[in-house]
Amino acid sequence: MGGWFLGALISLTALPRVPLDGELLTVVSVGVPIGLGIHLAWVHRDWSAHIETIGLATAAAGALAGANLLLIVLDIAGERSNRHRVAVATAPPAAP
Repeated sequence: MGGWFLGALISLTALPRVPLDGELLTVVSVGVPIGLGIHLAWVHRDWSAHIETIGLATAAAGALAGANLLLIVLDIAGERSNRHRVAVATAPPAAP
């Protein structure tokens, strides 16, 4: 609700012709905080900036149509590549 209230306040002061019940105002003012919140809940400190940027872009793009689903898919893809790296790194040495 805070995002919508901020969007309504900005709309009332800067864009008086935009209706408060307009779809675009609602989608943008609610979707942006949702995408940011999803990203902040998903991010880990030990990840590289590149992964975090991809996650932010994914959350922003999917904030309106399933950001959680898109980040779960991104996690699964990352987990598969990490599992492969761990399996290679922890493989027992070949017996002589």
